[in-house]
Amino acid sequence: MNLGSLLQAPGQFASSRFFRVAYLPTLAGVVYLLVLIWAGAPARRVRFSVAWRTAAHLGIGEIVLLAIGVILVAVVVQPFQLEGLI
Repeated sequence: MNLGSLLQAPGQFASSRFFRVAYLPTLAGVVYLLVLIWAGAPARRVRFSVAWRTAAHLGIGEIVLLAIGVILVAVVVQPFQLEGLI
């Protein structure tokens, strides 16, 4: 990790590369884990109907908090992306 990359303008987080490489995979992982947890994944019986009901009853504030959490995780993980392989 290059410490000089911390001093770059935050405009790189608004690029399409950030959206494709950092945000979308993070969003997919978070949604996958949330659906499993809401469905009762650690238990013996996983019921996706429970997960659907839980997701349907989310409030605006909870959706905003989830979106902010996903964006923060994507921003924190972004310096660990390999740039030369894409």
